[in-house]
Order: sequence, then structure tokens, then C-alpha cells
Amino acid sequence: MATQKKIIEMIGAVKTIYSYYAKDTDVQTLVKTWTLLLRDYPDETVDVAFVKCLQTCKMPPTPADVIEQLNTMADALEPTDEELWSVFTKAIYKVEKQLSYLQYPLYGETPDDAHRRIEAIYNGLPDRLRQYIGSKGEIMNIARNYTDTDLKFEKKQFLKTMPTIKKRAEYREIAALIGGDVKMIEG
Repeated sequence: MATQKKIIEMIGAVKTIYSYYAKDTDVQTLVKTWTLLLRDYPDETVDVAFVKCLQTCKMPPTPADVIEQLNTMADALEPTDEELWSVFTKAIYKVEKQLSYLQYPLYGETPDDAHRRIEAIYNGLPDRLRQYIGSKGEIMNIARNYTDTDLKFEKKQFLKTMPTIKKRAEYREIAALIGGDVKMIEG
């Protein structure tokens, strides 16, 4: 969580580099605003993004500049859609193997053991993949019914859908932030 101490340091750095920055603005209001907007990010991450902003911005950086840099850093760590497709197909093959254990359990096991492993496979997938698939039951249906040829056609749909799922996740985060901000303002 970005602390007020970190925000004060950042504003001090901006004022040092850009002496005209926020001359007519109350520093306390500035600190509160920056803290409100950056509170969901760890100090260390905010610090790295802020330094990147200082290195690249031609004007004094704003919280929006820092958040944009944070998002860029997060995107760099996220798997690409092609990498997600690879994870998706591997998961399908793992589930397909577990489906055979539902009919023919391993010695000393029950079909429930295979169900637990399938659930673990599904729950271990990245959020975007789970949103694409929908449920444990759906990944079982895919593993049961899809052939390699079907997966080639599925890949086109998958790659077309992934950007939409990512946008929806971003909108959900924004909605959660707005809901959080409203509660904070009311309280």
C-alpha cells in the first residue's frame, strides 16, 4: 500500500525537479489525492513506476502517469494470449487424463480423487483462463468432447475473446475502486 510517507517523498521529488509544480495547491490536499489514487499499490512498486515516470515524462508526473506505468509493468509480467493458449491446451490434456480415472480409478482411489485433481487443475489456471472456460464442469466437457482439430478452431475463438476478457477484468477493477472510493468518502 502506498503510504503517505512515500507520497510526500514523491511530491517532494517532483517539486525539486519542477519548482513551479502545484504552487497554488495545498500540499495536504495533493498528498491526500495522490494517496487515494495510489493506495492499492505497494510502496516499492509505486517507487519504481514513479522513477520511470520521472525519466520519461516531460511534464510533472501525475498519479495517472504513475498508474499508467504500473499497468505497463503489470502487463509485462502477464502471460500473452499465445502463452495462455498453451496453458489452456495443457490443462485440457491433464483433465482428459483425469476423466479416464473417473471410469477406471487407480488402485486404492475413488472417482472423487480424480474430481479433486480436476478441480485443482481448474483452480490453478490464471483468472483470465477460468473466465474463458467458465467452470470445472465446462473444462471437463471440453476435455471429453474436443479433438485436436476442434482445438485448432477453438484457438481462433480463444485469441479473439482474450482481449475482451482482459478489458472486462480491468472494468471490474475500476468498478471495485469506485465502490471503494464511495465508501471511503461516505465514511
